[in-house]
Amino acid sequence: MLDRLIAAHGGPRLPLPSKPCVERHREWMRLVAVLVIAAGCLGLHTPGLRAQAAQQDVPTIDVSYTQILSADSLDIGQAALSPDGRWVVFTHGGNQESHLWMVSTEGGEPFPITRGPVYDDGPVWFQTGDRIAYRSDFRVVSLAIDPATGAPVGIPRRVTLESSDAYLDVSSDGKWIAYTPRDENGHRVIRVLPSNGGVARTVAEESTSRPAWAPDGKSIYYVTGRVDSPEQTLMRVRVEEGARADGALPETVLTSMTLIRTGTSPNTAFILLETGRDTDEPRIVFSTLAGTHLGRVELEPRMRPRALSRDSRTLLAARVETASPLRILAVAGGAPTTLQQTDSRPLAWTPDGDRVLLETALDGERLVFLAAAAGGTMTQVRLPEDRADFGRAGMDFRPELHPDPVLSGDGRHLLYAVAGAAPDTATLQILDLETGRASVLTTRYPTPGWSRFLSGRVLGAGGTVNRSDNAFFYWEKEGDALVLRAADATGRSRALRTFRDPEHTGSVSVFRDRLAFVENVDGQASIMLADVGTDEARRILTVDGALDVLAWSPDGRWLAATNWPPNGGEAKVMLIEVSASGEVEGEPRSLGPGAWSWWGHQWLPDSSGFLTAGTQGDVWLIPVDPMAEPVPLSEEEEEGYIHDFVLSPDGRHIAYAPRISQGSSLWLIDLGDALVGRAPR
Repeated sequence: MLDRLIAAHGGPRLPLPSKPCVERHREWMRLVAVLVIAAGCLGLHTPGLRAQAAQQDVPTIDVSYTQILSADSLDIGQAALSPDGRWVVFTHGGNQESHLWMVSTEGGEPFPITRGPVYDDGPVWFQTGDRIAYRSDFRVVSLAIDPATGAPVGIPRRVTLESSDAYLDVSSDGKWIAYTPRDENGHRVIRVLPSNGGVARTVAEESTSRPAWAPDGKSIYYVTGRVDSPEQTLMRVRVEEGARADGALPETVLTSMTLIRTGTSPNTAFILLETGRDTDEPRIVFSTLAGTHLGRVELEPRMRPRALSRDSRTLLAARVETASPLRILAVAGGAPTTLQQTDSRPLAWTPDGDRVLLETALDGERLVFLAAAAGGTMTQVRLPEDRADFGRAGMDFRPELHPDPVLSGDGRHLLYAVAGAAPDTATLQILDLETGRASVLTTRYPTPGWSRFLSGRVLGAGGTVNRSDNAFFYWEKEGDALVLRAADATGRSRALRTFRDPEHTGSVSVFRDRLAFVENVDGQASIMLADVGTDEARRILTVDGALDVLAWSPDGRWLAATNWPPNGGEAKVMLIEVSASGEVEGEPRSLGPGAWSWWGHQWLPDSSGFLTAGTQGDVWLIPVDPMAEPVPLSEEEEEGYIHDFVLSPDGRHIAYAPRISQGSSLWLIDLGDALVGRAPR
């Protein structure tokens, strides 16, 4: 089967195609918890901000909009407003290159300020307005800017030798830069060094996406989370002269169920709570750190806040236009066919391969349909209760962690989630598609948290998500532990394994009564093998770096995984052969091109290879045969960026929804006097 597929695509190729929208995808996949600190309120502790929001009458701020840039050819990612309000620096690029561009807030033509075969992102202004810091190929650099023209002065200057795994921030006095490298054990930490380069000192050993300086430069704030809770915890560590203050320990400032966004430079006097992350019209609440909500802004569809002006009168926002039509593509090659034009996401195929289960937007609601793969009819799957909408309910977490509806192996039942009694749990129900009746499976499904570990998805043989041919896989919360269970369509369940340290447990895959899972500890990743229903597990492989997305082949002979090397670098797909006795045979093989990430490993029915997607934006066919090379399936047929795809039961087709860029724009939103003088002193 594999030989025919490779031949159909013209033999092996290993180009690195460039796709749009990757910068937005990277931003979406990272842990997007960031903060804004209010001067004078730095010692206050508050309860969950959403609970307070429900008790406060938050006025709506009357706003007016000014568009300063609209371009079909630019994919605007991050954007930062200069302290004097004259310039906006923003990112534009694809998967292989990203550059910084500048545009005047008075309008006019944007122009690039960085060039070349580099990946530049995460720009932050110095408060003087004549310099920016950013990441260039993951290392921190700075660049002088002419405040009069917005043009670069000279060339970028490297500040760090080591990579910054996530983003960075500049202190208000411009003397220090906080950034996020990995230590010798592979753990993300926060370090501070002089903005002109020099000795870096570790101030916090915490995983976070962006450290943020307090306005007075005496503290750094960051957000952490747990694997089994949607709550974010805002932490603070005191800093003196680029080092952690004597005797200072990180301390909790507040916890929140609501996504906290930063106002970034030049104004860090307010918290921005994005309370409608999963809706077309996100609601932005401006609040002090003490939890006093000052005003609400109903942004236009697909608009995201980027920065607040120094005088608190103007909010910078970016609007990105994309489409995600549902398409079918033959694995053997050929032109795709379109089943649904609007924003869609494929979830599964029916066992006969005649229909695709999908989620799509209709009248502002996310609904589930069954669509004929040959085109034509598309029928709604009606659920007795509304599905849990964790974005609007306040339990914002990464979209790939949502408990998606799962179609049973026989295609007759659907597992889905509804809101639970507590914010950290959901209720799972099983719907009989013939009778329309639903029954409760569990009320203790743990709402996935912000941790990078234990994604919530369990892969069955072949890479099926949260099911095998005859069982659903799901999690139950049991104190601090997570219990993996399997249930048939009637709800009869059994425990497969109890994970007592979920913070260090990664991907889980089940093949019959054999269970493989990852432990990521101290810069190394181990694949553990266990028999279902036992507490014993043995280590069969340890590699440097991190592993994720384990997927057994249908015959149980192979494990596919994603491997990130230590100290940064691009991920590759790893293939591991496992004997009938559970031993690794030979050396694991790293296959295919490098990418920021790979996910969605789905095996061909005969176990001759598997399909996978990555941040390059294409679906690749990865063969088991060491003499055959990986092949990109969608490179020539699809210009959009592919994130979600599902392989048909016979391995002949994929259903996918490419993200197609339709342009982007930058906006200045006039807030009037609503926030002026409202920040605590």
